[in-house]
Amino acid sequence: MKSLLPKKQQKSRCYAIVVCGLLMFMAQAQVSQAQEVAIWRKQFAQAKNDSVRAEFGNRLQQAYQPYDNDSCRYFAELTMRYAKNLKNKDIYVKACSELADTYDRQGNTKKAFEILSSAEKLPFSTSPPDTALIYLKYRMAILHLRRNDMVTSLPLALQAYRLFERVPNRAAVPILDFNLAKTLGVLYSELKDYPKSNSYYLHAYEVAKRIKRKTGQILALNNIATNYVNANDYDKAEELVLQALALTKGTYDLPRMHVMPAYVGILIYKKQFAKALEFARENLALQKTLSDVVRIADAYNMLSEIHLNLKNYDKALICANEAVCYMENTAFTRKKGQSYKAQANVFEQTGRFQEALAAFKVSKAIEDSLADIDRAKEVARIQAGFDLERKQNQITLLNKNVAIQLLQKQKQQRQLRSLAQLKLTTELKNKLLTEQQLVDQHQLGIQKLNTKRQQSQIMIQQQQLDFARQRQLLYLTILAMLAILVILIGYFLQRQRRARRLLATQKEEIQQQAQQLGELNTTKDKLFSLISHDLRSPLAALKTNVDQLHTLPQSQNPLLAQVTQQVEYQLDRVLDLLTNLLTWSHSQLKGFRSMTQPLAVREILAQELAQLSQQLVRKQVRVMNHVDADLLVDADRHQLGAVIRNLLMNALKFSSPGGFIRVSTTRHESQVEIQIRDGGTGMSQAQLSVLFSQPQVSVGTNGEQGTGLGLRLCKDLLTQQGGSLAIESELGRGTTARIRLPLAQTELLPESLNVTTG
Repeated sequence: MKSLLPKKQQKSRCYAIVVCGLLMFMAQAQVSQAQEVAIWRKQFAQAKNDSVRAEFGNRLQQAYQPYDNDSCRYFAELTMRYAKNLKNKDIYVKACSELADTYDRQGNTKKAFEILSSAEKLPFSTSPPDTALIYLKYRMAILHLRRNDMVTSLPLALQAYRLFERVPNRAAVPILDFNLAKTLGVLYSELKDYPKSNSYYLHAYEVAKRIKRKTGQILALNNIATNYVNANDYDKAEELVLQALALTKGTYDLPRMHVMPAYVGILIYKKQFAKALEFARENLALQKTLSDVVRIADAYNMLSEIHLNLKNYDKALICANEAVCYMENTAFTRKKGQSYKAQANVFEQTGRFQEALAAFKVSKAIEDSLADIDRAKEVARIQAGFDLERKQNQITLLNKNVAIQLLQKQKQQRQLRSLAQLKLTTELKNKLLTEQQLVDQHQLGIQKLNTKRQQSQIMIQQQQLDFARQRQLLYLTILAMLAILVILIGYFLQRQRRARRLLATQKEEIQQQAQQLGELNTTKDKLFSLISHDLRSPLAALKTNVDQLHTLPQSQNPLLAQVTQQVEYQLDRVLDLLTNLLTWSHSQLKGFRSMTQPLAVREILAQELAQLSQQLVRKQVRVMNHVDADLLVDADRHQLGAVIRNLLMNALKFSSPGGFIRVSTTRHESQVEIQIRDGGTGMSQAQLSVLFSQPQVSVGTNGEQGTGLGLRLCKDLLTQQGGSLAIESELGRGTTARIRLPLAQTELLPESLNVTTG
């Protein structure tokens, strides 16, 4: 059944259903985790010895770590006490690390370092390395990493990783292996060494996959995707993020919280704002469950940017204000600056420029304050990279004696720090000199710009003076042209009067000549009629008498039969020549116009075949008539008959006794093609090339003589009717004549003639 709600309300209802489903899923996961935590708390309270209490205290502090800072600190302190009594260094170091994290999350970094430093005083074994020592160095590296102290964090992480490689049974502690690889990936990513970073992340992913830990796989894929984003390869990054999101199904909320911001950022970059809005809302709901103000502010900033691109300015402003409120009382200066910058963009788009300026000033002040931090971070990054390269080159030289190696390492570190500080000082001096040179060049450029501006003003004034002179000259030129124009008009009017008088005289002469030509034309027409009648009538009568001689038995008088045949051929030739001459002369002298009309091709063909029937029978040539009965062309009846007659006579002339002539038609859109083909002697290519320009008189298969005018006459007659003639021939294989005429735009004639002569 079709919904009666508007499309907009239907879409809102769909979003509401999706969000409700997501919240239900999140609620179920949280309920499941809460039930597990409740069981552990009960077992912790019922424990009868410190070993069990330390074990469940460790579980509880890790469970509360993402959500409840106070509960995490409480169980961490209890676990440290029980582990110290048990002299269990592994549990003690983990509890110290969780306790330090609780203070670090509240901004009390000094207290966090004090807690971790106190744990370093424990008696750790170095051969083989104690895993508790490795874990402690790893957590200290993490703490320095959060403070952007790459110089201290990277050596600590590398030292922990080298110690871990010396552990005999590394497969027994896969979580530590995963965490070390992930941390080194993060550090090298911060140093923009993305290939090395991805290699550590891939190792972390393989470890997590081996132990079937989905959370680890998700985080590793997400971090690799972040590296691809930093390298501007967004398609590969989106592929990895979607793979990570697929793994989050069936897990608790924390892994999805880490992956979702990366996916929303990729969608925003690809300008898929509608899809990004859906995931950004889910991201905000997830981040709120973690109670991490920085992550919540980032989620609001993303929503603000999406709404801004979708022109939902009110919602964009609400999200930007929420981000600013969350970041107002935090120590994360860079994130705070980003929130104010997003708020300034929204104010600017909504026309609230005064508020936009105020937010922008706050953002700019924060950015300026971070400039020194960024420079220090860059110096630290360079120094850390330099230290790392130096250490890696010296590893092979320091394997003989551990004590000597440590002393030399400390000495080298001091030297490297001095060199780095000297290098930094030199670079800063050079940078100051360069900036001063840039300022001097800028001032010189301003002076040059002012000089050019004065020169341009002088040029404009000069151009204005030139324009005034040109305008005066233009006025004088126009006046002179007007005077010349008046003189020319008078001159041409006088010439026009003379031309009219001359035209009247010439018109009278032309009328007299036209009258004379009309009288001459009438006389010419009478002369052609007389010639046609007086010459054709005797010849026709003579031909009839000769035909009657054929009735005599040929065996009685062979000589008479031979003479009769020769006389008949000569009469046919004379009649053909006379007809063609009269037709050609009439068309040339009179300049006649074709009287075209719709004609049935089959009817015209039948008439011409009837006239040639005796000659066809005499030469025993068979005519195959394949012309469509309902085919009409737009042509002149007499001219078309003359063309078909001449082409049929040519085909008959060069056909051998017992041969054939085939007549067919083909329609081509608005034209009709008539093909007259014979199986006679044919022509060579040389004869075809001069067929119309230099016609030659050829002898037929029975010695028939031609006039050389037939084909040329046919071509002229067809051209005057809007048609064309083409001849195709091959020596010894016959000739095909192709006539093209316009197709008649008339209804079909009711009668159809079917004449076949053979």
